[in-house]
Amino acid sequence: MILSIIIPVYNVEKYINGTLSSIYNQQANESMFEVIVVNDGTPDNSMEIVEKYKKSHYNLTIINQHNQGLSIARNKGFKQASGKYIWFVDSDDKIEPKSLCSLLNVLEQEQSDILGFGLTKISDDNSIIGFESPFLKQKYYSMYGYTYLGRSLYNKINIGVVQRYLYRKRFLEEESLFFYPGIWYEDDQFSVRAFYFAKKIKIIDMNIYRYLIRKSGNIMSSVSMKSIYDSEKIIQSWLDFIKENSLCYKDKTIFYDAISEYCFYIFSFRKYGLLEYNAFYSKKGKYYRKLGIITSFFSFNYISRRKILNFLAMLFFPKLISKLY
Repeated sequence: MILSIIIPVYNVEKYINGTLSSIYNQQANESMFEVIVVNDGTPDNSMEIVEKYKKSHYNLTIINQHNQGLSIARNKGFKQASGKYIWFVDSDDKIEPKSLCSLLNVLEQEQSDILGFGLTKISDDNSIIGFESPFLKQKYYSMYGYTYLGRSLYNKINIGVVQRYLYRKRFLEEESLFFYPGIWYEDDQFSVRAFYFAKKIKIIDMNIYRYLIRKSGNIMSSVSMKSIYDSEKIIQSWLDFIKENSLCYKDKTIFYDAISEYCFYIFSFRKYGLLEYNAFYSKKGKYYRKLGIITSFFSFNYISRRKILNFLAMLFFPKLISKLY
């Protein structure tokens, strides 16, 4: 078994058929991969569609649980996976046609801890929005196909979308890398740690994943204080990680950079005018302003124009953060 594809399912009756058909219509050798669908207590008819696929595909496994969220669903699927590599696929996305066989061939010989690839952003009507490389700038494209230490790629690639990466199962187990339960932005919390630990990361020049940009019904389209409270949890988890692992200054800067971004994000919420946020700001605003300034200063080796502007705003005009972020 080379690859385990883990798909959490919740309220995706409109999309799940497209996701599964994009996998099984490629006629890849089904003994080389498995599909693990985690039913996160979905109340719609999504699982009826999944059951139809299970009847004709012996490599599809269903795990049922009460609704506990994406993180726990992914963790549960991972624990049952038997593949050499793990792929966390969302139940409203698709895999590019004719890509799975090529990917399996690559994975047979691959030993990287993390293998990354490009994705295609698509809209609800299945039209192409654009193509996106993991590399943040074109000047890094010369790094395709080579193996690097994970820490050396930080701020050169977009690490926030876990679906564009495959993770070696043994690597995740050895480093106890799981998703933080019950939060939004779990990809960020997971990815910063994964890239810190990874000894071998390779990015291949292939567009393999079709990433759906929904106009509504996703986390990014909503405004809620949960975003703030979960950001606090993520920041604290990184601070705990730094303390527990006695990181050297150079390694701390990776986490400081990530923490500063979340401090900027917390301050940006002023623009929504939420009464609950005003109470939060009165109580904790000084703390996150100070933390944002300190972590920005000590991670300035990851310099950018945006970071400079946010740092100066946080230092002198914190009310401007909401306009800059």
